[in-house]
Amino acid sequence: MQKIDLTGVTFSLLTVVREVEPLNGSKRYLCKCACGNEIERSYSNLKANEHKQRSCGCMSKTWQAEAKKTHEE
Repeated sequence: MQKIDLTGVTFSLLTVVREVEPLNGSKRYLCKCACGNEIERSYSNLKANEHKQRSCGCMSKTWQAEAKKTHEE
């Protein structure tokens, strides 16, 4: 299996900084959010669930509020 280097790749607001120690056999990466926070995410989380893990958590309230808006104008 070829090793995939995700350094510098951006997934929504998260940019991969480097690979870190695996957890339970799962590849993990240190990511920097656009807000400046750093967070670790698994490879599968970044690739398969990009739409669910778009930030470090800093935008979750904003995105939840946007999802609840009704378009009554």
